[in-house]
Amino acid sequence: MSFGLYYHDGIGTYTNADQEAGDNSYRYAGASPNNYVCFGSDEEVCSNDNLYRIIGAFDDDNDKVYNVKLIKYDYVTSEMLGTNGRDYANNYSFYTTYYKGTMDTSTIAYRWNYDTSVSSNGSNNWTTSEFNTINLNTNYWNYLGATWQNLIAPTAWHLGGMPSNGNTAKAFYDGERNNAGYGSNPICLLAKIPPIF
Repeated sequence: MSFGLYYHDGIGTYTNADQEAGDNSYRYAGASPNNYVCFGSDEEVCSNDNLYRIIGAFDDDNDKVYNVKLIKYDYVTSEMLGTNGRDYANNYSFYTTYYKGTMDTSTIAYRWNYDTSVSSNGSNNWTTSEFNTINLNTNYWNYLGATWQNLIAPTAWHLGGMPSNGNTAKAFYDGERNNAGYGSNPICLLAKIPPIF
């Protein structure tokens, strides 16, 4: 596959079309598509703090109104997310060799859900994660400010599970939407700021 914007109708003819979502979305794909936007700033030169990439355009409720989904170009900092949630970990040195961003790796400091009342490893319930409720959807939300908040729509984030990680991107996409959640956890969450792992 080269890079560019692809329509995911489930019957595409490009390489790996059998792996497309089939949800009538438009998605960027390839090694380095030119899909950068500046969000959170009107400055002429966009800083890394405000640089995002467009994942694609999605019509989740099939009403022919598309929402654009963005992913932050580089990682957020603890100054943006705050350190007041239980999931703040101070330093994830284990992940340093996998880090692809440009900022100091000592600021990669958040766990998925450090609810040790569930188990010693924490919880697998994203809806109760303080990284979700405090760091992303309170602190980062407030960091963005009202002007930029008004451009973000609440979106359904599917939380269905997969039995293993040895699957294709298409299998994970289908699993998120069609499989049960982990244990008795919810299978969907309406939120404005999601994580992308």
